[in-house]
Amino acid sequence: MNSHCSEARACGETKRRTGLGGELHAFPTGDDGGGQAIPGDVHRGACHVQQRVHAQQTPADPVAALLVEVRELRIAMERLASATPRMQLLTSRLTIQEERANRASRDLEGVRSELENIRTEIQALRMQAKMVEDSLPREAEPRQREELERQKHMLATRLETLAAREQFLRNREAEAIGIVGQEQARWQELSSRLDELERALEGRK
Repeated sequence: MNSHCSEARACGETKRRTGLGGELHAFPTGDDGGGQAIPGDVHRGACHVQQRVHAQQTPADPVAALLVEVRELRIAMERLASATPRMQLLTSRLTIQEERANRASRDLEGVRSELENIRTEIQALRMQAKMVEDSLPREAEPRQREELERQKHMLATRLETLAAREQFLRNREAEAIGIVGQEQARWQELSSRLDELERALEGRK
């Protein structure tokens, strides 16, 4: 502040008035000690520039900069503390949802495995039933024909039961596919929300 005042006084001491009432300032221009008249506005501008240069050269207060950094760090920690419970809740829900999605996938795999076994058994029984059906016209012995008729009836009953079970499993498979899609969609939604929260926290740091 004292340096600014000294500069201002130095600038003021160079003033002199002309006969026309204009404010001029004399500055040395050579060795003879003579001066060149400079308009007052130009001189005031030069003084202002000197003051700004002096202000820019003044080093910043390290204590103030440290306080700003501490304040920003405290704000970031407060935001992180407020977001941590949400992140923990989302993480827990995501874990539970992942278990639900895995369980639904296992159920679907179980249905498809049983359905495949039933289809294999149906195919084998149909072949066996065809063999019995083909043997009946050629069998003349009554007891053998009776046995073939009994086998034919048993195979037909078993095929009917398996056909009903196959239809039931087909319906189960369609439902399980829908459940798997729903559970996976919920898992994806929770995962996206957790990613968004993590990105928001990264942006606040």
